[in-house]
Amino acid sequence: MGNPFTEVGSWPAPPPAGRGALWLGEGLASGILAGWATGSDWVALSAHGELAAHYGRPFIALPGGLMGFDDPGAILAVARQAHEAGAAWLAVPLAGPDESEGLPLALKLAELDPVLVAWGLPALAAPLLRRGWRELGRLGVAYDVPFALTQDCGCGACPTCAGRSRALVAAGVPR
Repeated sequence: MGNPFTEVGSWPAPPPAGRGALWLGEGLASGILAGWATGSDWVALSAHGELAAHYGRPFIALPGGLMGFDDPGAILAVARQAHEAGAAWLAVPLAGPDESEGLPLALKLAELDPVLVAWGLPALAAPLLRRGWRELGRLGVAYDVPFALTQDCGCGACPTCAGRSRALVAAGVPR
């Protein structure tokens, strides 16, 4: 198996072989990841269990402080949790080319991936990385994402709130 982090361009390829772990938040990208992984063997790692319950998947609770993808310590802690759950890969809901944090965060994850693998921890996958908000909205519909279980911060002005709104409008989902 190649490195799933660097294979993001092949979307919508199926999830990598073996048991996986999804690092889920409450956002639209997390819902799409869960829909994408349906039919494969995965466990949810999250501070919130709603998406895992919706898809009938096992859920491992993470402390709220482990939800930031920008913290190498959090990434390592979540990768260890995924390893303990028997996961061969760890998918993160990093999405959208128009998020200002997207590229620097992707580079950080790409740098960490070989370190995690060298330590025997799961490889990182970011299958939504180069997808625009309109495509995310269409994927959400295609994967029958429970949009009501996803949310943004609610400010309406940040890139995530604006992007989610564009995705839902493009997909024809009432808000």
